[in-house]
Amino acid sequence: MLFDEYKLPFEMHERVLDKIRENIFRNKKPVFRPQVYILGGQPGAGKSVLTESILKNSDNDNIISINGDEFRLWHPQAREIFQKHGKMFAEYTDADFRTWTSAIFDEAIQNHYNMVFEGTMRTNQICNTIKQKLLPAGYQINILVVAVPEIKSRISIYSRYQEQLEKYPIARFTSRLSHDAAYQGMLDTLQQIESEHLYHTIKVYNRAGETLFQTGDKDIVSAIKKERQKPLSKEDIASLTEQCDILLEKMRARNEDEEYISDLSYLKQIIIKAQQNKKAPLISHFDDMKQSVQNARKAYIKPEAKKLSNNKIREILSFFKNNQI
Repeated sequence: MLFDEYKLPFEMHERVLDKIRENIFRNKKPVFRPQVYILGGQPGAGKSVLTESILKNSDNDNIISINGDEFRLWHPQAREIFQKHGKMFAEYTDADFRTWTSAIFDEAIQNHYNMVFEGTMRTNQICNTIKQKLLPAGYQINILVVAVPEIKSRISIYSRYQEQLEKYPIARFTSRLSHDAAYQGMLDTLQQIESEHLYHTIKVYNRAGETLFQTGDKDIVSAIKKERQKPLSKEDIASLTEQCDILLEKMRARNEDEEYISDLSYLKQIIIKAQQNKKAPLISHFDDMKQSVQNARKAYIKPEAKKLSNNKIREILSFFKNNQI
């Protein structure tokens, strides 16, 4: 099957899970009244900063952190996968990372560990988890969300990838489709969380750490949309433009695929237009996803007719597989 080339045999999969389990639960203890901090925000929004803040400022250091993307690095062939498949690293590690994440999360709940769970809220799966697992287990549910304009998060994805390339043997890239699905889907998930009151505390922050919405306020979706639609400041425009220029220079130097260079160049032009028009740069084209997937499937079936790179085709097909479009 697509992307199953590196799926681990059951015995190896379980051995790695044991290592992850030992690392995650080391020096942590179950508690009588556990708390969970559920983080939401599209890729590139800055959720990791929230995680660091929670772990650093909490009066209780007895908290485990669950970020499934970090589990990918435990794959025994992680370096080989990245060297061979680059930006498709996530797709080729999905089969194992998803079950590892689920197993660790379920074990934490069953044993009443305090935890931080970092996700995107792309689907309402977390709503079902709250109702069916966390609340029955006696957890206090704390929802923390980052509201960030898409122009910033999409550029951050490129920036994070570049930084990791320079510092580590493996770098993590998030596709445009996955970003946009989370950007849109998070709103529906949060609307359900708010309407069904699936929380004890809830807060929305902007990227500067300022509180935009908190427990007792109404209409969380409007609060997020308001922040997303704010025009960029002069400082934002200058910083993002410079960031794009630096990234583009480095991408060209390493002979990056032209489609990614074009994408980042497009984002830079959006920033320039926002400066001229004094309007928020709204650039999502979520409704185009199904057509993009259909085009990719055709190109995959008839490669001689394709205009997309192999990586781009696999990226879109992966989104098709995971989202059942």
